[in-house]
Order: sequence, then structure tokens, then C-alpha cells
Amino acid sequence: MSSSTTNALSRQPLVQVLRNITDPRDRRGARHSLFTVLSLAVTGVLAGCCNLTAIWEHATDLTGADLEALGLEKGQTLPSESTIRRVLQDLDHATGAVLTQQRVADKSNQRSRP
Repeated sequence: MSSSTTNALSRQPLVQVLRNITDPRDRRGARHSLFTVLSLAVTGVLAGCCNLTAIWEHATDLTGADLEALGLEKGQTLPSESTIRRVLQDLDHATGAVLTQQRVADKSNQRSRP
């Protein structure tokens, strides 16, 4: 991946990056948007969750407003732990690499700010 691509991604808000990831699942069986599942996973990791069960448990503690901000419609059930796991396993390795590179670039930018 060229540095210009990495730099361009590092300037995008995380929400925009997550919304732009192509969903590898068949639309007919997807109850929750990829954005929602990824947002819950990212939120859990940022909250200190170290495994998928902890991420799901963290999601169950979020308020309705938090869940709506993460893409769930009012009254929609949370994705199960197994749904979160399957979705994350199905993501293309290249997508994971892009997200990792962006996260490293973001951390680097935060450290260099006064």
C-alpha cells in the first residue's frame, strides 16, 4: 500500500472508514449492518475489551442513544457474540491491514501533536 493511500486514510474520520468497508456477507442473511458490528467491536476494544465475549458484554451495557449512534435502529436487537465473531472472521485480510495501518498512523499523529 502506498504511503499516499495510508495518509489519505489517516485523515478520514473512523466512522467514514468503517462505513466504506465492503460487507463480505450475503445481504439476504445480514440482520445487522457491517458498520454496526464493526462499530461495536471498535467501541469495545477502545473500552479495553480483550475478547469477543467482552466486546459483546460491553455492547449490552451501552445506552439506547449510544447504540443508535453505532447504527442500530431503535428497538433492534444487538448482534450476538457469535455474529460479531463471524463477521470479524469474514472480513478480508486486506481490510484488516488497512485498518491496522490507519490506526498506527493515527497514533503516530497523536504523539507528534504538541
